Amino acid sequence: MDLIFEILRIYECGLKLEFIEGELLKFVPNIVDFINLYLRNPNTNENFHLRHNKDDWKGTIEAIDDIEENIWCPELGIKGKVDVSIKTAFNTMPLELKTGRASVSLEHRGQVMMYIMMMNKLGYNVPSGLLLYLR
Repeated sequence: MDLIFEILRIYECGLKLEFIEGELLKFVPNIVDFINLYLRNPNTNENFHLRHNKDDWKGTIEAIDDIEENIWCPELGIKGKVDVSIKTAFNTMPLELKTGRASVSLEHRGQVMMYIMMMNKLGYNVPSGLLLYLR
């Protein structure tokens, strides 16, 4: 996105900087927690923190492959837009971002499962996907 265009859109809406900062800061804690759990530290080539709950995914994100990747699977007759395609040591996986509060709804899980199925049909080796609630 063009940063200047986005700033102009915010200005046109008459939003105050303090309001925008407050809204954005609501998302920071969950993003930081996710980074600490799953991203590899480029300086040490190790995870930032290796503290996983028993139900957490045990992998590490090596790199971001694509953002808002359009995928189309004619065989299934569906298309979608993967928020983030991530690379792990062995696979590519979809990472779906949700701006609402964590609910782990069947719809959200189903969306990730559809992306997994579509990416596998397109030749990727995708064993699972990730769902991140930003609030």
